[in-house]
Amino acid sequence: VRDPRNVITSLKHHYSIDDYEKSKEFLFDERRIIKGHFDKKDHPLPALLLSWKSHYLSWKQVKQNYLLIKYENLLTNPDEEFRKISNYFSKILKQNFSDKKIENSIKSNSFNNLKRMETLSGFNEFITHDNRKFFNLGPENKWKNFLQKSTVDEIESKFYNEMKELGYL
Repeated sequence: VRDPRNVITSLKHHYSIDDYEKSKEFLFDERRIIKGHFDKKDHPLPALLLSWKSHYLSWKQVKQNYLLIKYENLLTNPDEEFRKISNYFSKILKQNFSDKKIENSIKSNSFNNLKRMETLSGFNEFITHDNRKFFNLGPENKWKNFLQKSTVDEIESKFYNEMKELGYL
């Protein structure tokens, strides 16, 4: 899960949305159907995208094999989060992961490394075909630098309970 105040900037970039007001509408929308997810034959498949709140609540309802990882924790304490992930998979797969494998996973999946790999090889998950990159701001995506107070207030009001529960407020 990720702070919705930062998700809005990623939505704006990822879907080529003109402004933060329209991005906010996207974040709040409960019934958005988009094209852009592709099967192996490169045929567009429709996808239903719910609001940030509905996504979070749907994940939270999973009772078996549930693991919540906060994007922000991956940035601030990757070692602890990757160990949490490896412990989770160790139980399911009945396989242990060495410290070296965990360290390599952290290094391989760092924002800078993923951005470099995208520059060299592209990134299949990105939905547009212009020259923009999927890996855009990463750790530099700080909502306080981009959003007007009124937008922040609306997001915090709309998602208050969930943001409070997650420690974002």
